[in-house]
Amino acid sequence: MTTNHPHDGARDGLRLESATVMAAARHQWPALLTRLGIADRHLRRQHGPCPGCGGHDRFRFDNRDGRGTWICSGGGADPLAGDGLALVRHVFGCGFAEALGLVAGVLGITGASPCPPPATRPVAPSRPPVSRLPSILRQWGEALPLTGTCPASRYLTGRGLALENWPADLRCH
Repeated sequence: MTTNHPHDGARDGLRLESATVMAAARHQWPALLTRLGIADRHLRRQHGPCPGCGGHDRFRFDNRDGRGTWICSGGGADPLAGDGLALVRHVFGCGFAEALGLVAGVLGITGASPCPPPATRPVAPSRPPVSRLPSILRQWGEALPLTGTCPASRYLTGRGLALENWPADLRCH
């Protein structure tokens, strides 16, 4: 489910409220996605090729509760399931704000409010505080080098990482 994103759909110094766009898009996703260029054949409630990553039988558009929901078993860094806005992001490889803007454009939503300046967050110190140093040194001292047969080694090997590529100071706790 898409919720209000901290920056919502910021474009040209204006902000689209994601809740407004998503409410307007509800129960309209098949038509919206078609107008954005996603072929009808992808928007059926049956397995077929994914419009985002390809493949032959990876994708299903199920549109639960009119939210444009979908599932892709293709993998990769993209989301494997989500709502209609996540599908726009998956297919077009764009970010949240751009996807929100695309959907708003198809819906004809033009009313946007000025963006507030982004909140500033304190920058975390690059070094741990001196007070934590004894604890950090104790943990390092308790950590064991990887042996090739320990659970951490088996995990890394199972992920396809060859032992000879591991740094000498790689340890487990």
